[in-house]
Amino acid sequence: MDIFASFMTRLFDLPLMHHPVFVVFSVIAIGLIVGRFSVYGVSLGSAAVMFVALVYGHYGVTLNQSLTSFGLVLFVYCVGIGAGSRFFGALKERGVQFAVIALAVVAVGGVATALVAGAFGVSPSVAAGVFAGALTSTPGLAAAQEHFSSGVDQGLVSAGYAIAYPFGVIGVVLFVQLWPRLRKADLAEIGRKLDEEQEQAHKILPVLVKMTNPKFVGRRIDELSILDRLRCRVIRTMKNGVLVPIEHGHVLELDQLLWVIGRDDEIDSLLDVLGERASVPVVINTFTEQQTFVLTERSLANRRIGDLRLLRDHGVSIARILRYEYELVPTDSTELNVGDQLVVVGSPENLQKFAKVVGHRASVVDATDLVSLAVGVAIGVVVGMIPLGSFKLGLAGGPLLVALVLGHFGRVGAIAGYVPRPTRVLLRELGLCLFLAGAGIKGGASVVETLQSQGAGIFIVGLVATVMPIVIGHLVATKIFKFDLLTALGTVCGAMTSTPGLGAVSGKTDSQAPVVSYAAAYPAALLLMVVGVGLLLEIMAAMV
Repeated sequence: MDIFASFMTRLFDLPLMHHPVFVVFSVIAIGLIVGRFSVYGVSLGSAAVMFVALVYGHYGVTLNQSLTSFGLVLFVYCVGIGAGSRFFGALKERGVQFAVIALAVVAVGGVATALVAGAFGVSPSVAAGVFAGALTSTPGLAAAQEHFSSGVDQGLVSAGYAIAYPFGVIGVVLFVQLWPRLRKADLAEIGRKLDEEQEQAHKILPVLVKMTNPKFVGRRIDELSILDRLRCRVIRTMKNGVLVPIEHGHVLELDQLLWVIGRDDEIDSLLDVLGERASVPVVINTFTEQQTFVLTERSLANRRIGDLRLLRDHGVSIARILRYEYELVPTDSTELNVGDQLVVVGSPENLQKFAKVVGHRASVVDATDLVSLAVGVAIGVVVGMIPLGSFKLGLAGGPLLVALVLGHFGRVGAIAGYVPRPTRVLLRELGLCLFLAGAGIKGGASVVETLQSQGAGIFIVGLVATVMPIVIGHLVATKIFKFDLLTALGTVCGAMTSTPGLGAVSGKTDSQAPVVSYAAAYPAALLLMVVGVGLLLEIMAAMV
């Protein structure tokens, strides 16, 4: 043992072990390699980076904490961009439920910590740090330190946080991996079914409609405001048994066959107004009469489709718009954005001319707008610094909120809320690893000293403060609110403010369901942790 300790001391005395670039990437590399090892199908994944970092920190390696903050901001921003398109819908539908689960997690964690810490004689200052660390909450840590004026007590808070933080990380990571295995549930398959249901609810379908409403006979297609209200678009008409692109000034006739594009849930409403579904064999020449163009011409950006008079001036119509990661049926009031993929219908000659008008360049779809990325992150940091009473969103909450808004709207002014998925996944994982490396190195410096002063009971406090909230939060999510497993796991990660836990869940599925539920529960948990620290200290004071 002495030989091993001597070897480790000499190893970490090498100048290379204090070179910041080498430290960061060696911690990440070793951590990710260790994280790949699996025991009974369970692996630490990215969370192993933190445990390697604890060793580095214990042996005196230091790292500039601004790098940790950079990693955290990068991670939560990319998470928010990916989840934004579904976040506000989920919040509107289940917002109260997410808040209740976060409340249950924080309340159970605070009460359990106070009771077990009192039983083992752990001081209130250390217990408050353990509570914040078990729920991996930086605002909780800040609130705990504000309760104590003594520098010694503040140091004990930090030490308790450093000891319990690994419990919080590993506890959630193990739970989200072990529990699905015990239930023999395939998270990838659950995610695929959830995404299919989501897509089906908003699926865009073509339908052949026979015009039977005499009210519309003799009227031009562009005069039918009902199409805009129902978000449907007529793009072809039947001539001599073949569906051909609609032309400018086309007049509706009784029993005319029209090819209509619309959302599945709007088609029936359109049929009630316009006519009936026709069962006629359909022949479409999509090879020459339909093409997808990427809009790069900035003079067309933020202009409404109705104002462009595409049929009159260009002889084409836009059937669908692929914007970022979702598809929509355009209406006359739809504004175009740079980077939109336009599915355009028209004659081959008109399509060729229109390609030049929109400045078609396919490579734009895979490009990352670094200016928008940088500005979005910067605004997120500013939002996180705004005081809300005694509470701030911080470097985790501010960028997350801004990214959710940008991801939802796609673009706010000149700032694009889009990062291509491969780039987003890379930045998300890099940010997570940087954050874990910095947090682990910082915590490793004081772990041994705190254990020696507080005793082994602190382990039990940290274990209980981690496990009890996870179990109760999951039970509330699944048994009371009937969440599916993937959404429940994401909610528990959000309520525990567990960034590594979310990374572990996201690594098992391509679905955004856990990310959306994490983002919905996370803000409530941040706020409640500030209140929860005070609750814990009051309980411990009453027990004396």
